[in-house]
Amino acid sequence: MPNLNKIFERHRTAALAEPKPVEWQCVKMMEEAGELAAELLIDSEHKAVHKSPGADGVKGEVADVIQVAMCIFYNIGGTTEEFEEIFEQKLLKWEKCIRARKERLQKIVEKKRLTFYNNGALWKIIKILKLSTRQKNHGIKT
Repeated sequence: MPNLNKIFERHRTAALAEPKPVEWQCVKMMEEAGELAAELLIDSEHKAVHKSPGADGVKGEVADVIQVAMCIFYNIGGTTEEFEEIFEQKLLKWEKCIRARKERLQKIVEKKRLTFYNNGALWKIIKILKLSTRQKNHGIKT
């Protein structure tokens, strides 16, 4: 299996050979994002879309979005080294946000004297807390 740097460099070569302008690539990315959203809805428990799953599935659509985004990045003059640096900074920022969000949610859980189980259970607890607050504010009895 090729390493990620080799894949990025192959992608850079292909992206720079792409004759379509960046504006077209942005439109293409929106199209791919729409296909990803449709696949997620098809795959979800809500079954909001009355379509059959595509051949690529959710993972394939994620790869398509990433591929077009990388094409845009390279076509505006980005390099693989720049991407690694920028991506590292974005990842650090995201990890910081995740930690802060968990801390805020933990304080809410502790305040309500609930036990912190896991992310899934925590989000369900938060939904319940929001619902009960809404009901209390509107005089609805549970």
